[in-house]
Amino acid sequence: MLLFYLFYIIIFSTNIIYSKIEDISTIFSFDLINKYKKESNSIIIDSYSTYIFPNNISLINNLLINEVSNKTLISTNLSNSIFLSTQNSTEEDNSCLKKLINNSQFEFQSCEVFNFSVSQSDNEIYHLFYKVITINKSNSIIEYDSIFALQSLSNVSMVIIDYIDNNLKIIKDDSYENNKDILNENLKNMIKCDSTGIKFSCKINYLLFGMEGEKDDPYLSKEIEEDNAIAFFDNLSSYSIFPYQYLNYFLTSFFSKYNDECKENLIKGTDLYYVTCSRRKIEIFSYARNMSIIINNYAFPLKNLFNDSFKLLEESFPEKIYFNILFNKKTSTDFILGSHFFMGKKIGYNFIDNSTYIYSKESIDFTFNFSGGNSNTFKFLLYALIFGLFICFLIISLVLNWIHTRQVNKELEDILK
Repeated sequence: MLLFYLFYIIIFSTNIIYSKIEDISTIFSFDLINKYKKESNSIIIDSYSTYIFPNNISLINNLLINEVSNKTLISTNLSNSIFLSTQNSTEEDNSCLKKLINNSQFEFQSCEVFNFSVSQSDNEIYHLFYKVITINKSNSIIEYDSIFALQSLSNVSMVIIDYIDNNLKIIKDDSYENNKDILNENLKNMIKCDSTGIKFSCKINYLLFGMEGEKDDPYLSKEIEEDNAIAFFDNLSSYSIFPYQYLNYFLTSFFSKYNDECKENLIKGTDLYYVTCSRRKIEIFSYARNMSIIINNYAFPLKNLFNDSFKLLEESFPEKIYFNILFNKKTSTDFILGSHFFMGKKIGYNFIDNSTYIYSKESIDFTFNFSGGNSNTFKFLLYALIFGLFICFLIISLVLNWIHTRQVNKELEDILK
């Protein structure tokens, strides 16, 4: 009998220990860098850059890489993890074949790859890092020693970058095999994107402009007509970048066309446009508006849409306010969602089913409105709403015209008397 109770206690304790996803994860904590002193002017602006600036950037200050403390950026976008070499960046190294690591923010010439231990407190994994010997482009004003690229993780089932608890959860293959149910239970609370074949990306369905303090109305959303439109998640970019074709929609629908004095501006030498508004005249309604991205019929809010300055200019003007979404004339379909999209969310990539997952306490389920037969109902109601608004506008115009005509006729009658 004693052995039975002992066995029961062991089994029960095991179930308690392995009941949450945190129990099967290797966890690294990071800090959010909201403000950081600019340390250099070596920012290269080009048409493909999404830039890296100190707005909600995730940085691990004390990550041990091969037992050496590093300031390490976490990236959802970079293809390979790197660490900066101590040798002169112009020094040629002919002992190995150089590898070019390039994406929208960085361009590194690297040589040699190392399988280093990566640790923080009692958490440890092994991961490949490339030694960087030349930096052609690094749009950064933050000092860093290394970049941890989540896309390049191996022997991993899933990785989640958590901007609610500010940590990175890595579920290794061996942990998953013995605890599939825990991960699957956790995924029930996350929204699975339609697969794009690209890590940390989703197909985007609609843009939705809402009103502060009110529930967003899905019937006023704008459909993304391109079937192949993809949203890439880039946590190191302070700005989101949309196709240029949506710029006029923002200027006429998000902002007040007549009062905000918002206009488009070109960043010289690029195909990127930014929006400025008059700080004195912008309406509180415009400044406080909600905006959501609808992915797989769920609306996810985009936070921190305005800024007092624009980091890509040599000088910002105090009388203006700057919109944190840029518009790229070179791309026709792709969206890049920057760090302000990550706030208040968990975004993960499942290496088993090659899908991106999102969790947000503020997400709104519009499946009923957009999916299946309801999508036809949605379109019908949308057209009916537009037609109804037109009829109301027409009736009001006719009534106002009738009142005006009646008043004029009465004045003429008085004059003739």
